[in-house]
Order: sequence, then C-alpha cells, then structure tokens
Amino acid sequence: MLCKSGTEKAQSCWRMGLVMLCASAAPTWATTIPATETMSPVEALGRRCAPDLSPRTLALMIRQESAGVPWAVHVNGRYRLPRAPASMAEAAATVRWLADHGHDFDIGLLQVNSRTITRLGLSPAAVLEPCRNLHVASHVLHDCYSAQPLSGTTQDRLRHALSCYNTGSPVRGLRNGYVAGLLALAARHDSTPETLMIPALEAPPPADGGRTRPTPIAPPATDGPQDSPRGRDAFTQAPEDVFTPPPHPPAPAQ
Repeated sequence: MLCKSGTEKAQSCWRMGLVMLCASAAPTWATTIPATETMSPVEALGRRCAPDLSPRTLALMIRQESAGVPWAVHVNGRYRLPRAPASMAEAAATVRWLADHGHDFDIGLLQVNSRTITRLGLSPAAVLEPCRNLHVASHVLHDCYSAQPLSGTTQDRLRHALSCYNTGSPVRGLRNGYVAGLLALAARHDSTPETLMIPALEAPPPADGGRTRPTPIAPPATDGPQDSPRGRDAFTQAPEDVFTPPPHPPAPAQ
C-alpha cells in the first residue's frame, strides 16, 4: 500500500494503515488491548509495547517512518526493491533475502535498522511484528534520549534524540529534514501532549503568538548520502526505493 501525496487518498491510506495494524499477522496486542472510542490503535499498541514513549510522539514517528504500514521495508544503499511488499508474508520473505545477501535495511512501523536487529540477536522477520518493532525502536530512542545533555530543554533533548534515532547522530537528523518533517506533522495535529519518560514532540511556538507552521530546518547543500532521512513523510513524497529496477532481482516472495 502506497500513500499518494496531497490528496484525500493519503488521509484514507493512513487510516487504513491503522486498521491493518489490528488485522496484521501475529496481532496479539490487538486482542489484548483493543482500540476504543478514547484510545486509537496506535495508542493502544504504544501503551503496551513502548510505555516509556509518548503516544503523540509515537504516532508522529509512525506516520513519518512507515505511514502506518507494518510490513514497510526500506533498503539503504544502491540496491532497490522491484516493488514494495504487499503483505507481512512478502515482507518477511524479503527481509530474509536482504539479510542473507548482506544488505542494510529498515523495517516495520518504526523502520528499525537491520544492524540494530543483528546487534540484539533478533531475526528481521520477527521484528516486523508490530509490538516487537515498537519495543525495539523505543529502546533505541530511549538510549538516544538518555545520551543528550541535561542542560538543554526537554524539547531540545527530544529533537536531538530523534535525530540520533534517524541517523545515529544528534545533529544530522536536524539537517537532513527528518526532525523538521516531524515538527511539521506535529503542527498539523492538535492534541494535548502527554509527558512520559520520552515526552511528546511539540511544534515550536510562532514568534508572533499566532498559529502558524514552524519553519523547516533547511538541509545543507551537500551532506553526503548518509544524511538522507530514513523516514519519509508519506503525504509529501513517495518512498525512494519503490519501483526502481534493481541490478539483480531478489528471490520471489513466497
């Protein structure tokens, strides 16, 4: 499922992604903590699987990273998938093939990196499962957040932590547009922030006190391929690894 930019279809795509969370393979969280009128599927999932992460920040990250598609797969480097996986089964077969052939890739709702998965002794296919994906991602973000100096404000620490989550650096994600994309999403969605161990991401207040969108942090003219944001705003641009013919086609998904 791909979200087209700038249309009502993009909004319905996001809503459909949330519905698919409840119906995806291995949906143990969905049967344990169902969504209610006051709790969205993302919030229900987050409270169980990433309890130290603000539901608001979690929802923004999911939109930015995967547009709510639990079987999203992004390959880093020159290799490109012939097409995006269309199901959890296809994604599992794809990530097994990518791992066997030594590719670096990001998977799932929060696009957990394959190197992190290997370091933790997990299998890529297992980390596609929504609850496990959020659990692993929350630990990565928690480590990034804890590493930030206490001298900054809570929001400054969070923004540097989000940069660290995206690039491994507390500053590169501020330059490549990743954090700016999250702030733009935050500015478009009004809600009451919840302060948990990792707080809610808030849009910066405008200088005149009015309700305007924040000015995005402009990326540098040249910053190297490693600074390209892993997560993409599905409402402004399509994933760059979709439909680009690969040099060698992967083994077909079973």
